[in-house]
Amino acid sequence: MKWLQDEHAAKWREEGQRYVSDVNQLAVNSDETLLAVGTYGGMLHFLDLHATNRSDYEITTGTVREVKRMIAWKNQKVPLWW
Repeated sequence: MKWLQDEHAAKWREEGQRYVSDVNQLAVNSDETLLAVGTYGGMLHFLDLHATNRSDYEITTGTVREVKRMIAWKNQKVPLWW
């Protein structure tokens, strides 16, 4: 954790806030196959907890996969889904 102390740490904290947001809420469906993760930054991610294959496009060592995402930023009239 030494990098948190160096001269780059302040820059990372400042720049990183544009791209990273803290988790605000977690919810799992009744059969525990889907996890919803909401952030303070206006993102809602839906994760398949029972996926069997790793995603080629996500940074992970497990098989949990993002299946849907909603973005609800302040200036938007309607949320974006993908």
